[in-house]
Amino acid sequence: MAVTMLKNEDGIINLKFIRGDSCPLKFQIQDVEGNSVLKGNLKSLYFTCRKSNSKYSEIIFQKVIEDFNYENKYYFINIGPQDTQHLPYGTYNFDIQAEFEDGEVQSLKGEFTIIDEDTIYEEDW
Repeated sequence: MAVTMLKNEDGIINLKFIRGDSCPLKFQIQDVEGNSVLKGNLKSLYFTCRKSNSKYSEIIFQKVIEDFNYENKYYFINIGPQDTQHLPYGTYNFDIQAEFEDGEVQSLKGEFTIIDEDTIYEEDW
């Protein structure tokens, strides 16, 4: 589980991880001052990975989370090996969208780069 998370000056999150590895993502919902906000009325979370930054771009995979793992003001989304093991190496776009019972929607966008595996299996020699 090697995940690199970088935030650029525009607030865009860039993720890098090894194809086929597990990738637990941990994130907070924050107010405009950067303080963590506990949102107990969360209805659903979506993690959507696309080929490009357009909402009309092909969806590579999507995780819909309705059973929330929430701990110490952090939410968790698990990207499993099956989500990335067959994807070509490269950079994709993602967004995480949180929908709340009161109708509020909050989103985070970024880039998602899949890099080469470290282990070569004997059958691949």
